[in-house]
Amino acid sequence: MVTEMPVQKKNAQEQRRENAYQVIDLIRRENEGVTRGRITEEFGLSFPSASKIVEYLKEFNLIREQQGTGNNNKPVPTYFLNSNDFISLGLSLTRHGLQGVACTLSGTVLEHFELKQNGDARQILMDAAQRLSVIRKNYEKKGTRVLGLGVGIPGLLDTEEGRVRYAADYHQLEGMDIITLLSEHVDVPVYAEQNTNVAAFAEKSLGAARGLREFLYLNLETGIGGSLFHAGRLYRGENIFLGELGHASVNPEGPLCDCGNRGCLELYAGKNVVDSKIAQNPQNQEEILAATSRDVAQVLSPVVCFLGLQDIVLHGSLVDDYSIIAKQIRQELRNSVIPAQSPRIKIHLSPLGSSAPAVGAALWLGEIALFNLKGPFFGLHDPKIPIRMDGVI
Repeated sequence: MVTEMPVQKKNAQEQRRENAYQVIDLIRRENEGVTRGRITEEFGLSFPSASKIVEYLKEFNLIREQQGTGNNNKPVPTYFLNSNDFISLGLSLTRHGLQGVACTLSGTVLEHFELKQNGDARQILMDAAQRLSVIRKNYEKKGTRVLGLGVGIPGLLDTEEGRVRYAADYHQLEGMDIITLLSEHVDVPVYAEQNTNVAAFAEKSLGAARGLREFLYLNLETGIGGSLFHAGRLYRGENIFLGELGHASVNPEGPLCDCGNRGCLELYAGKNVVDSKIAQNPQNQEEILAATSRDVAQVLSPVVCFLGLQDIVLHGSLVDDYSIIAKQIRQELRNSVIPAQSPRIKIHLSPLGSSAPAVGAALWLGEIALFNLKGPFFGLHDPKIPIRMDGVI
């Protein structure tokens, strides 16, 4: 099937950048490498145009050439991505602490560290920046290019300004320009995104949502958040409150939440709340988990019905520690949607563990770099070509 390149009017440099990204994506999808003929077939390009894209990618050392076999069994140049020659750094802040990683472009984790929450948000961020700076220097000494740092933040984040608007357990960071702070200390380009978004991107790249173009991601921890991928891209909405399913009220007369709302889902289905209820009444564990599942489904079912979703990825310690929760949520959802839709609903469990946001942040930064080849990531920054993120997630 031929997938045409974008036809909207762009300047030549922007068009070449987008075409190159699509060819990179094709190379990643084809395990046995890609020939120039394959590129022309996929995108309807002329052979000279495909050759220009190949040479452009070679400028950045992103692809390597090997001899392969063409359709007529004659040797032809075949191209592979040099994913292990570049790494990106990832950082994720959670309520329990902070995780940092260094990953290849294919998602292989080369370095991993954790720092426990100590009540001093700025200090823990500086400690992480120091660790990441050492990692960067060590890899650069080996000749590996470090593309940048992706940061996952809990709560509400203004991604355009890089400022935290609200962060549970990290209130000291609210209003802070963390992008400038971290870029100065780690000395790489830094981009920030909400934790649930980068975790969902990790699921799409490596985990339970691999191959899915449309899915809802739900992280069930002490805090609860969600992300939506639609038509292969992250749905961003028009403001920073997207994905805050944990602050949807399931009981308007319920207790006051830290966000200012009453009866938020987190106050009933948060991991700490469920653990506390079971510790106080272990004989009622089955009923407690059933009620928790109903509360989660109460928030999910309108979203599932309205959007016609069928794939939901669950992640977090609540489903890890209480395996029956996933089955109960699926059943509650199937009972609360249109009967014809019910059998289509699928629950997928994440295989990625607690490091998913950090890994997702690193992968996300890598995608930004690949989409913006003449950005600051490869040392060829052209300020006339703006950095774009809409082609990534």
